[in-house]
Amino acid sequence: MQNQTVLPIPSNEVAGAIVVNAFAILSTLSLFCIFLRVSWLGILRVLGENVAQTLFNTQLGYYAACLLIANMINGIAGLLGLPFLVNRAITDNAICTSQAAVMQVGNIATAYFTVAIAFHTFNSLVLRKRQSIYVYGPTILLGWVVSLVLGFLPLISNLGPVYGPSGLACGVRASLKMQLFFFHLLPIFLAAVLSAILYTLIFLVLRGFIAIKGGVRVTSDSTYQQFVTSIARSMLWYPAAYILLLVPYSVTRLLSIRGFVIPFQVTVFAFVCWFALGIADALLLFNTFRVLSPAFEAKSASGGQADLESFGTAETFKRRFSLGSQGPLQLNLTEAMIKEYRGTSLSSPSSYNASSTVSYPERAASAQSSYRHATAEEVNRQISPVSILNESIVVEAPGRIPKLNYQSSYPSPAYPSAFSSDH
Repeated sequence: MQNQTVLPIPSNEVAGAIVVNAFAILSTLSLFCIFLRVSWLGILRVLGENVAQTLFNTQLGYYAACLLIANMINGIAGLLGLPFLVNRAITDNAICTSQAAVMQVGNIATAYFTVAIAFHTFNSLVLRKRQSIYVYGPTILLGWVVSLVLGFLPLISNLGPVYGPSGLACGVRASLKMQLFFFHLLPIFLAAVLSAILYTLIFLVLRGFIAIKGGVRVTSDSTYQQFVTSIARSMLWYPAAYILLLVPYSVTRLLSIRGFVIPFQVTVFAFVCWFALGIADALLLFNTFRVLSPAFEAKSASGGQADLESFGTAETFKRRFSLGSQGPLQLNLTEAMIKEYRGTSLSSPSSYNASSTVSYPERAASAQSSYRHATAEEVNRQISPVSILNESIVVEAPGRIPKLNYQSSYPSPAYPSAFSSDH
């Protein structure tokens, strides 16, 4: 305990530290509210309530949920620094190490899933390909495994304690410049560059400046075009927020590594941007809810099926296409067949309801014709006994086709149109 390093917070810097911690609290609360809302909807669905589908039932929603969890981890890391604010000193102890490790996990996960959302948006809107569960499942698992490994790997480093006081919080020690760059700053720069490239391609393709073979198709449906454009615009704000908020933080930390003296106000601004990313992503998520609401309600144009599979709910598409494959005509035909074979007999012709096939004139005519000629009341003759019919059969010589000779003066009934040769 006597070896713990204590870095006092000067009185003129307390206000800045309070602002940083306030943004950490706001970030955590905003993300926690979304978590509570989604959890409540999940509980209602388990209880059998009729709850509308949400974004988190989609492939995009899985990545968005992971991104929000990563942001929440960063917010929790900020809350771990509240004891330092109360004591007005950053102590290099277990709390400091925990804050640094948790913040590192959140940093890697935020960068990873920001890029994952960019790839998914590019794959869905530009290449028009739907990811299989064998793709996005391992992708999500890999993201969390990599984040946890890189977050806790410095704890077993041979270089000694890597985590410690770093700026207005605990993280990779500023004295370990290589570790600070590769473990903490490099993932941010890579995520910013990759996201910028992918979303620039998405924007150029949807605007028609470049074309990708087998990619996005132009449809004459203006509603669908507006829908896809709205999705692209809403997705563009995620990397925009990431770049606008974390690049200033990264540049500030990078300049400090290079030996530049950073004013305290700039450091406060950098850490405020770091924690403000969670608030921004929470607000962007609500905007995504608004944009994708047509997909949840299955009201988008028919040209958007590939996008809806990736951005709409799985339950919506199962219900939509199972009913869509059986249109109204087929559904009415099924009902007519059920009524036809349930409760109808030769003795009760009135049990058949011809109105059940009103949508199918040819079906109704065929069914009514078969029942009209199948009843004894409508045949104006007596039915010949089987014995008389047997006596009427003339057996021809072997090898010739037997010929039936009905010795009756009664006219033979016409066969129903449903069994005629032209059907």
